[in-house]
Amino acid sequence: MRHPILLMAGVTIIIVALLMRRWAGRNSVTDLAVDAAWDVARRRGKGFAETDMGRHLDEVRAGSHVGRARKIAGLGIRHVIAQIVGKLALAGLLGGAGLTAAAFLLK
Repeated sequence: MRHPILLMAGVTIIIVALLMRRWAGRNSVTDLAVDAAWDVARRRGKGFAETDMGRHLDEVRAGSHVGRARKIAGLGIRHVIAQIVGKLALAGLLGGAGLTAAAFLLK
């Protein structure tokens, strides 16, 4: 291996991309819905409130009309940002894998 800087850069980008993907998964409404569906299916329908989606819905229900609107707008904005960050994380994973492979393949 003659390019340790490429290897370090690739591994660092992969780690940052994995952290970005983790954050995006926690803040994306679609990922929350899929996780909630899997949790309910595993428990055979015994409770929806214990999931992250159920907690978000309980927070929305608890507020006034203005508070509900703010919560829903916040969820929507976080969802859009999470979708963008998720796509960037995928690009980062591919780029980091390419740099890591280049570190081993280049002579």
